[in-house]
Amino acid sequence: MPVRKTDGRISLTPDGDTLRLTSTEYITRLEAPGIVIVPAGKYFVRVIQEAGNVTLSELRTLTLDYGNHYPAEEESQDYRLNAVGHAFVVDYSQSSFYGQTKSTEPFQLRCICNVENVMTIGRKLYPIKLSSFLKAFPDKKRDIRDFVRANKVDFDNPGQVAGLFEFCSEL
Repeated sequence: MPVRKTDGRISLTPDGDTLRLTSTEYITRLEAPGIVIVPAGKYFVRVIQEAGNVTLSELRTLTLDYGNHYPAEEESQDYRLNAVGHAFVVDYSQSSFYGQTKSTEPFQLRCICNVENVMTIGRKLYPIKLSSFLKAFPDKKRDIRDFVRANKVDFDNPGQVAGLFEFCSEL
């Protein structure tokens, strides 16, 4: 696999090669045209905006719902598989579930996708709320509170949150 090393960075060639790592602890940033992904705790998030070591990011989750296709003695268990990160590849075989072979009839597998905006400070993940902004920009607390009050920021509105983040990064 052709890999170029420049300035402490490892770059794949434009041929679309794949790089396999045995540990993700040393990954600090993944960059591709139009996208930046950073680690946040045990997850990887897609950066929307950033200011220093603070980001406004997307955390993507995927839940695979197997429904009630398993035998009666197993019905009490929850057959949902949750995956969290930036991108997902699901390799699923009808005849296996966590390595256990079962003979099955065809069934539907429901995928539930969710995208949640989050903040990261360093490598830590925080929910989108006022206290997270105050923690991320501690020297600007008064200005942030004034901006939130004056603009009636709804923290469930991605556009308003992006506006607040931009305000904080320009102070």
